[in-house]
Amino acid sequence: MNRTTILKKITYIFVLASSFLHGCNQDDHITPSNELPFTYQLPQGIGECDDRIVDFLDKTETFVIYDYGEYDPIWNVQSLIATSYRIVRPQKEYIEEGINLLFDLWLDLYPTSFLNGILPRYIYVADSIFNRTNIVTYLTTDINITIPGINKDIIDMTSTEKNTLKVKLHDIFWEFAIGKGRFEIPEAFNNIDFGSIRTSKAAYDAGLIYGYPFGGVSFTKDFTETINYLLRTQQSSVDFALRSYPACQTRIQMYVDELKRLHGIDLESVTGLTLPHTEVTE
Repeated sequence: MNRTTILKKITYIFVLASSFLHGCNQDDHITPSNELPFTYQLPQGIGECDDRIVDFLDKTETFVIYDYGEYDPIWNVQSLIATSYRIVRPQKEYIEEGINLLFDLWLDLYPTSFLNGILPRYIYVADSIFNRTNIVTYLTTDINITIPGINKDIIDMTSTEKNTLKVKLHDIFWEFAIGKGRFEIPEAFNNIDFGSIRTSKAAYDAGLIYGYPFGGVSFTKDFTETINYLLRTQQSSVDFALRSYPACQTRIQMYVDELKRLHGIDLESVTGLTLPHTEVTE
């Protein structure tokens, strides 16, 4: 792609009726400002990752931003809560690797046709986020997600560390998509009386491959726990659960088939696992 031909200047103005800011498991009600204009230029000039960012914007209408004003991720917030946050922007030498990891471990694993409308308008990457002196794992508003960790820690990551990051990114994504009402869990998954499950045995017998989670299970929690389990669990352990509990085999196959049918999501590609699925014949 000729980067001299893909310079884009996008001016955007948004009016928000309401917004929520999340981080470190807290849910703070905040008051949005009226309307504020911002201008970004793409590509932002780091390197090859800019081509991926521009191409992604063209396909999903979502900006991936690494060069921004300190308060841009919370620009739509007028709140004492917001003023307690400090966002440390990423250092230049870690941006290329960090952006590529973002795509390789998360964004490129889903069809862009699905992500368009599910993702927020902006994804900011940061070195770190603090709430006063406390480290914050991520921030969201109605229109953006800010993801920290783009720093020296991403250099020479082990496969285990990369998978931990992958699980975190997908957890953030699904919490945003479901919590903001951008994704509806397929109704086919709601074929269990979740309230009646109170033990691990009952959970496995019902097809819940992750067992009985702390605090019980619900329709929404079942979806996020299933995805999280498949992302963090090795193939051998998944295979053992599928062999041991026929209901788990049936339910995981339903997950694979339905997500593919409804949204084009290849759950095997997302998780890196070989999973039961219905063979599609031409």
